[in-house]
Amino acid sequence: MTAITETLVQALAHHRAGRWEQAEQAYRQVLQVDPECADAWHLLGAMNCQTGNQLAAADYIGRAIELSPRSASFHNSLGVTCRALKKLDEAVACYRSALDLKPDYAEAYNNLGVALRERGELGEAAACCRRALELKADYPEAHNNLGIALMDQGAADEAVACYRRAMELKPDYSEAHMNLGIVLTAQGRADEAVPCGKRAVELKPDYAEAHKTLADALCMQRKPDEAAASYGRALELKPDYFEARNNLGNALMELGKVDQAIGCYRRVLEIRPDYPEAHNNLGNALLEQGKAEEAVACFRRALELNPDYPEAHNNLGNALKDRGLADEAERCWRRALELNPESVPAHNSLGIALKQQGKLEDAIDAYRRALELKPDYAEAYNNLANALWEQGKTPEAEACWRRAIELKPCCADGYTNLGMMLYEKRRYAEAATVLRGWLQHDPQNAVALHMVAAFTGQDTPARAADEYIRANFDHFARSFDKRLQQLDYHAPDLVLAAVTEALGEPKGELAVLDAGCGTGWCGPMLRPYARRLIGVDLSPTMIEQARARQVYDELIVAELTAHLESAAECCDLVASADTLVYFGDLKPVCAAAAGALRSGGRLIFTLEKAGQAEAENQGFFLQHNGRYCHVEDYVRRTLIDAGFSVHTLTRGILRKEMGQPVEGIVVSAVKNHVLRCTTKESTQLFRS
Repeated sequence: MTAITETLVQALAHHRAGRWEQAEQAYRQVLQVDPECADAWHLLGAMNCQTGNQLAAADYIGRAIELSPRSASFHNSLGVTCRALKKLDEAVACYRSALDLKPDYAEAYNNLGVALRERGELGEAAACCRRALELKADYPEAHNNLGIALMDQGAADEAVACYRRAMELKPDYSEAHMNLGIVLTAQGRADEAVPCGKRAVELKPDYAEAHKTLADALCMQRKPDEAAASYGRALELKPDYFEARNNLGNALMELGKVDQAIGCYRRVLEIRPDYPEAHNNLGNALLEQGKAEEAVACFRRALELNPDYPEAHNNLGNALKDRGLADEAERCWRRALELNPESVPAHNSLGIALKQQGKLEDAIDAYRRALELKPDYAEAYNNLANALWEQGKTPEAEACWRRAIELKPCCADGYTNLGMMLYEKRRYAEAATVLRGWLQHDPQNAVALHMVAAFTGQDTPARAADEYIRANFDHFARSFDKRLQQLDYHAPDLVLAAVTEALGEPKGELAVLDAGCGTGWCGPMLRPYARRLIGVDLSPTMIEQARARQVYDELIVAELTAHLESAAECCDLVASADTLVYFGDLKPVCAAAAGALRSGGRLIFTLEKAGQAEAENQGFFLQHNGRYCHVEDYVRRTLIDAGFSVHTLTRGILRKEMGQPVEGIVVSAVKNHVLRCTTKESTQLFRS
């Protein structure tokens, strides 16, 4: 063995062992002695390609080809380098040159198949992989690549067979395990896919794509917390991996971490502004926050990038529905179904539209079609139950709600709707059992906590938690006015009558606070009395609805008592319709209202009336519907203790519930005059 040959053998040993620096030194020693050693140039180029220095690799391998133009392996290696440089046409030409020189070159056929697939030539790509396997049947990489090409063509079962054969030939083949996991996830076989992803990660812990594959399967298993951890690991390994970051956003949405999800989608769009999936997902997250207009813009951008994107058409329909554009929304859903007749979300959304139009049978057909396509779709079961309930088919509706929460143990709508049905049927013990089940699956859920207290009488809070109010009213904000119209709602009219009785004709001179303004029902009634009209509510989505009325000078998202405490002697009138029913103990809020009113200012509000017996201990009682009712004597005492004189305390019908009138109390109180040595008027919130 010559000295050059011995040095070349040593270089190759270092190369194969991953000792890159020693390998390069040895290759260069050979080239110093023999600058025309084609093998040394070729191997030095191959090593540089492996270590990510493709430009240098192309130069070195090109030099090898100049020295030995009929070496098929050199042309094949140059093809690998060109493909790494995203020069697919040049890569294809190199592989074809290799095959011209060596027609039975299985590796070149395999590599040509990979490059052709990346050019979108799927049929020819599969044919090349098949030819590689004809030449070399025990070639695991060719089996794997054939599986990828077949998967792209929709031949999932054949792809599975290819991946399994690759794994038989090479049990530690991480890519094959990963690809099998991908196709099994696409087939909905998450329980089989998860072990594949885990094995791929075990074999190659620094393989970002394997971590993402495992995470995708975990998402399908409804394990978003574990999925988020796997996506996080993929992103540690590959920070610009936008597909993993996009899917991390989806997992965070499942966990209810909407703000964090939005951060993920926005970061994806910084990396890849033309990624329609991220625009679509960002739209969904914004819609969840009640930002329908921003969501619409996101969905429209997704459709500009991909006009045939059925999910974006469906989601645009959802956003348009929330803005009250029912006809345009329905067109979007029907377009989604034209593009994909098996779009489960589109059938479900179309059912919602048809139900709103009063077409219950058509809606039920749409929900049932969604469930034919996806039998474990909890949302469709919940919506089907709602439609059946409206038809009076209580047993069928109950079965569907129970199926929804069985499929999705944190299905808030399912628990809420089933609980309210049981409430209306006066099956209170069963309702309590259902709600306790919800709390077991979601112990921190504010709605579940409040409703369990309402049905059991245990751990009753002094007032509804902020999280309960926000969640409850954010959810119903867009349908709130319509629902109240159906309930023959009179609370704002009763407040207006009390304001008129107390203040006479409006003169537009007062600083008025609409306390718990909701969607702004009282706004137009209070506006004539106001020099400045402010609305405050805890629900951002309700505030957005109120803003659309264009009657308020300012709208503020805040907890009512805290807001009143910050507004020292700023108000002439505090009016509140159907808000203090979420307060049991009225002492803190009445004291805060007294502090916010100027001397002689008016506090006017409505409550639900309690019987003396049911609330005799505290003066208030948490009802099964989640609202508090109050005893008149307790209300009177509380106002007097807070520094008010009770002007009037009358009764009236607030609305109907379960077809029966709900009797309320309409309270009108005056803040007593307070003598002080000096006065200083606050201008913190109200300005002339």
